[in-house]
Amino acid sequence: MYNSDSAITTKAEDLLGRASFASELANAILKNTGKESIVIGLYGSWGCGKTSLVNLVLEEIESITSQTCDKPLIVKFDPWYFSTEDNLVSAYFKTLRSSLNIDKNSTWKETIGEALDNYADAWDLLNFIPGAGPILAPTIKTVSKAGGRKLSKVKPIDKAKLSIEKAIIKQNQKIIVVIDDIDRLENSQIRSVFQLVKQIASFPNTTFILPMAREIVVRALKDVQGDDGSTYLEKIVQIPFVIPELSNTKMQKVFFDKLGAVLRLNNITTIDDKYWSSVFSWCVWPFIKNLRDVNRVINTIEFKMSLLRDEICIEDIIAMTTIDVLEPLLYTWIGNNRDFLCGNTRYSYMSNREKNTNKKNEEYKKRLLDVGVINTDRAIYAVAALFPHFANETGLSLSYQSTDNAKKDMRIAEIKRATLLFDMDKDNIEIPRTVIVDSLSNYTQNEYGCFLDQINNEGHILYYLDEIDALIDEIPAGRLTLIIKELWKRSRKFKGTSAVSFLVIPASWKTESIIDKLIKKLPSNQVRFDLFKDVLKNADINEMESMGERINTIELAYGRLAGKGNEHKEGQLIETEQLEKLESEYAKRAKKLAENEDVFLGYSLRYFSYLWESFDKKEFSKFIKVKFKNKRFMLRFICRLAGKWTGTEGKGWSYNKEDYFEYITDEKIYDIINNYDKKQIKQDFDDEELVRIASFFLYHGKNPVREHVAISEAQELVDSWG
Repeated sequence: MYNSDSAITTKAEDLLGRASFASELANAILKNTGKESIVIGLYGSWGCGKTSLVNLVLEEIESITSQTCDKPLIVKFDPWYFSTEDNLVSAYFKTLRSSLNIDKNSTWKETIGEALDNYADAWDLLNFIPGAGPILAPTIKTVSKAGGRKLSKVKPIDKAKLSIEKAIIKQNQKIIVVIDDIDRLENSQIRSVFQLVKQIASFPNTTFILPMAREIVVRALKDVQGDDGSTYLEKIVQIPFVIPELSNTKMQKVFFDKLGAVLRLNNITTIDDKYWSSVFSWCVWPFIKNLRDVNRVINTIEFKMSLLRDEICIEDIIAMTTIDVLEPLLYTWIGNNRDFLCGNTRYSYMSNREKNTNKKNEEYKKRLLDVGVINTDRAIYAVAALFPHFANETGLSLSYQSTDNAKKDMRIAEIKRATLLFDMDKDNIEIPRTVIVDSLSNYTQNEYGCFLDQINNEGHILYYLDEIDALIDEIPAGRLTLIIKELWKRSRKFKGTSAVSFLVIPASWKTESIIDKLIKKLPSNQVRFDLFKDVLKNADINEMESMGERINTIELAYGRLAGKGNEHKEGQLIETEQLEKLESEYAKRAKKLAENEDVFLGYSLRYFSYLWESFDKKEFSKFIKVKFKNKRFMLRFICRLAGKWTGTEGKGWSYNKEDYFEYITDEKIYDIINNYDKKQIKQDFDDEELVRIASFFLYHGKNPVREHVAISEAQELVDSWG
């Protein structure tokens, strides 16, 4: 449903309320009783609807005279269709003669036809006489196959013109000639049109209607007959009309009507009113000047909407499309600087230490001028409204939304959406938003679990986790428990890492953070308790470690264990009675898992060990005393108590003797590692365990708070073991 830029033809299509103006002008033309040729100038800028207004005038004239015997002859002449090498005079007479043949009033043809042919032949003759041709154009071809014998019978041009004038007076009916698109012609052609109107075709009872952009025509007429263009135009145009400027209110109504049709066509029923108000004020309306702009923008929006509506918010599609169509140099600048504008890089045109936003703004304006953007103030405000990071840089808080909202709302202030917009590459969107929303809202538990496994295997789990994090507030309350369980079950198996500043965040950490947010959204302590109890029933060692971390957090919130009486209410996610029941269930499950080597299917036992000991010290001590007699078991257990660190020196494993000092000393562990047969040690432990064991060995005698052993150092030691 694209909007044509073609002019309207009937008042039924009039969206601008100009029918009344057209009616008044039509009546004025018909009521004119003078016999002289009259020239009416309709002045208006490109895209203001000049042709549409003329069509409304002609419609009104035809309506008024449809039942009368003096219906005027209406001639539409468009010189824009003819090249600079064609004779506009010849083309005009062809059009006029053709109009006579089409008109149903046969008296027109009888009265004027022969006189018109004689006049056209007279102009033809002038072009066959060297030096006598008119200045307007090279060769007239009005009379087909005009030969020498016919030309020899042609009347002189002055007598031929007098003949046509008498014929028109005898007919006593108006001729209304519309010459459109004058302002699209080359300067020489514009001058030719006005010489045609002033001299060659200025017949009695003839009214010329000339829609034009006045400033363009004035420039073209400069120096004609020694006048400036404005003076010359005033000599020709007897009745000037300035087309009323379209009010903002009317043009906005047209824009919103057309935009509403596009949104309905794409089944878009909601829009963020507050954000749209900001976007419209700074990124849309300042760029739209006329109805042609409206149509061009709406057409492009409709095209882009079908491609992008599911992955980029509607408000940003509209805003960036407007900028693309009406300020393309700014659009290109935004695309070239998308990383900085999205806050995806620390790059800035000025030092990050520069706090003076005025200086920054001046620098940004200079950069925009360098690429050809003229209205830099308008450009700066438009960019600030779309990109919160840039708004902060420039001190222009125009958008109520923060950068944190960008991902959830699919705004181009988030780099993946910006890249999709500019590159039109949907591969950058690893999982469509519609699929993500469907998974969170509709999948069964089994479907959801299979979906998580699939995207993890495909390497898209980090993208999905980021999207969940952004959409947490949109997840239906009744779906929270299902989603938590399936994420919890797989959190330690998710692959991949993401970088935040110099930190590297594993997918498992990100999952744990999301699980915590989802748990807090559960409606009551009872629902949370039921969830924890259900997970504990069949928890594997990884789920036990994850559950242990959460139970410990709740213990601290009540001032228990290491909390030492210091309570904080916001962390008390279940009641104390419920917490005590969980402690008992946790100890039972821990004992069962420790009965065989299932305990080593996870790569961390810190919370498992700490909480089992805290909740059932007797059983835990018995387990340790028996199992630590086996040096392989002891080392595997100890190395799973390691904590991971990441810093400027890399990353590695460190140990806290508080986790095991009651059962074994650092010296004892060191001696076991030192005396372990190095060929055998490589057979007894996997690669991850070997690095942790080597890290412990290298830490011995050092202060782990101040001294670090990186994984690379530990690996060197493992390699030296042969």
